[in-house]
Amino acid sequence: MSNAKQTAGTEGTESTDVMTRLRPLETRFRGLWSRYVDANAHSADADQAWEVLAKGYTEPHRRYHDVGHLEHCLNGLDLAATVAHDPGTLELAIWFHDLVYEPGAKDNEERSAEVFSRLMEPFLTPEQIERARQLILTTMHRVQPHGGDERFIADIDLSSFAKPWPQFLTDGDNLRAEEPDRSDEDFYAAKIRFYRSLLQRRRIFNTVPFQLRYETHARENIERYLALLAERGYR
Repeated sequence: MSNAKQTAGTEGTESTDVMTRLRPLETRFRGLWSRYVDANAHSADADQAWEVLAKGYTEPHRRYHDVGHLEHCLNGLDLAATVAHDPGTLELAIWFHDLVYEPGAKDNEERSAEVFSRLMEPFLTPEQIERARQLILTTMHRVQPHGGDERFIADIDLSSFAKPWPQFLTDGDNLRAEEPDRSDEDFYAAKIRFYRSLLQRRRIFNTVPFQLRYETHARENIERYLALLAERGYR
């Protein structure tokens, strides 16, 4: 088989896999829309919103911030859904928190929040939009959150650090692959600073359910990864 045919076959398989994974996500999103969005919204509005989400999370440059990360975060919502103050807004924020992802950009979350606000302005109250915006911005992880649902979305977004070690390594490789134009020295120096800032916290996770399930394993993974990077000469 020629290389061109092999590549075409691989791309076709990947496309089919993505479409298969998108179907249950679309069903879930439309369910949230029907429960939570203003009753004046129509099915065409849901179609438009879903199209924006599906297009964003399947951009070809995404390796970590893709459908898989979205699936992981939505699964993590199950730990918070019964205790969150506003689970509907929390879930909407999860859907949109990485909608805009330009590798290396410092304002992806801010731009994601802006797209969310423009798209949902006709259907939600200003208070709902502002609450969701703040939740999206919380996933920048620049400071530890204080509000209840802000603490949950931060924990949901960070829970991937507690994945089994092989998956943790794969996530690290995928993050690196998203920024091919950045030097290894610059990329890993930034990651080391971020990982060390997490370890310096009294707790990585802000809420009891996530602390009980993920704290120990996340710390072990991060410490192990920092040791691995040190062996490779990154300090």
